[in-house]
Order: sequence, then C-alpha cells, then structure tokens
Amino acid sequence: MADYYRQLGIYATATDVQVQRAVRRYWQRVARFRPVQEQQAFLAAATVLSNPHLRAVYDPAYTPDAGVLRLEANNLRHLSSRLRTDLYQEQTRSRRLEYEVQSLRMALTHALDYPEEMAEKRAERRQLWGRAALLLLLPLAYGLLRMGSGDSAAGLTGPPYQPVAEGTDWIMTRHDSTGVYELAELMPQYPGGAEVLRGFLCEKVYSRVSMPTGDRLCATGQLSFVIDSTGRVREPAQVLGLPATDTTGRRVLQRAVVQLPRLVPGYVRARPVAVRLTVPLAK
Repeated sequence: MADYYRQLGIYATATDVQVQRAVRRYWQRVARFRPVQEQQAFLAAATVLSNPHLRAVYDPAYTPDAGVLRLEANNLRHLSSRLRTDLYQEQTRSRRLEYEVQSLRMALTHALDYPEEMAEKRAERRQLWGRAALLLLLPLAYGLLRMGSGDSAAGLTGPPYQPVAEGTDWIMTRHDSTGVYELAELMPQYPGGAEVLRGFLCEKVYSRVSMPTGDRLCATGQLSFVIDSTGRVREPAQVLGLPATDTTGRRVLQRAVVQLPRLVPGYVRARPVAVRLTVPLAK
C-alpha cells in the first residue's frame, strides 16, 4: 500500500487543515520542479487524504514504516522540549509580572503614606531647630540671670556704669596672660564710689592697729587686687608703698581687702571679666 502521508510530507495525526496546507504548498512551490509520475502520485495521495470519507477508509489499513515512526518520536520529543521551554518562559514571565505588581503596590502605598511621612519629618526638623535655638539661648539667659541675681544678692546700689575715663575708646581693653584685665570698658565699682571704698578700707585698718600706725598706713599704702567676674576679691592682695620689712602693715591691709563686700564686676563687650584694681588709700 502506498504511503500517502509520506508523499504529502505530513504525519498520520495531521488535521484536515494541515493536509490542505501541504497540498497547496506542493502545487505552488514544488510541483513544477518534479516529474509527471511524482505529480500523479501526489495527486492521488491528495485526493484520498483531502476527502474525509476516503481517508476514513485509508487510515485503518495504513501502517507506517519504522523510519516514519522514528521521525514522529523525534518530533514528539522536540515538541515536548519546546513545550517545557515555553512553560519555563511563561513561569518566568508570571514571576516578573508578580514582582512588578508588588513593586506597584509598594509604590502606591508609599505615595499614600508620603504626606504623613513628610509631616513627621517636618515636625522632627522643627523640634531639632527648637533644641538648637534653646541651646544657643541658654548661655545668654544664664548670663543675664547671673547678672540680675548677682546685683540683687549683693544689694549694690552704686552709681550706674560709666566708661573707663572720659575720652577713652569704648572698645579699648588690655589684659595679661592669665586673663585678668588691667583696663576694661566698664571698671569694677563699689557702692558709693571710690571715696566710700577708701573709707571702708581705712576703717578696717583703724579697727586693727593704733591711730598713728593707721594714719601711716592710710597715708602711704596702696592696694592692688583682682575683682573676678562675680564681683568677689581674689586673694591675696598686693600692698604697694610700704617697706618690705613692714610685714605687720602688709598683713593688716590684706585683711582689710578680704573683708570687702561684693562689687559690681568689670565688663568687656557686655561680658563680666576679672579686672585688677589699684586703690591708693591716701585722699
């Protein structure tokens, strides 16, 4: 029996559409290059396989040879491999689509939560700036508080601050290596002025020595001491104008300086500083 399927180049499992396609392809592309006998054999095979009734009679008696079976088996293996490849590609595409959907969902969630996040960040930024401003203002407030509390605690009712001297530059300052100023914008002041300060020191001197000794000390002695930034006297005071052997007079004058109350401290650029004062006791 002639193998009509092999003559058409198709398999026994081919559909009617595949049979018609094979016939059309042969007559359009191959028939004019083939001999007449082959064309007649192809025409007979096409006539049988194109007719469903004739094909139904032909298929039960058809027995393909081993080569055709092997070819069909190879084609089936290739088909299964291609199907596995297509399945893998579809799975990869499905995972990619799932990842894109998840990314879009996360982006949408972030877009919905973005106003709240920005509000929280703005609140945190305002808190940070508020803390920074508080840290900057605390030293100034502390200094002002100390100035106010120092003046009220000492009970100072002396004259208002005055420049160092008339004609002196307001910003002129001079200090030594230890940070003690010899000339400041505002010098330390005693309640009542310089005369009251001399009277207080001489009174403390007379309370410890006899009248002639007190007159001698107040007439020749000079005191040099440091008023720190809180208005207190630093110890010990330097005594000038007395002989080096007069240790008793020096000790009396130093004790008089220790008994001084709190003074108004000196100021440089609105900041209290330590200033050295030299007070002559003679009027």
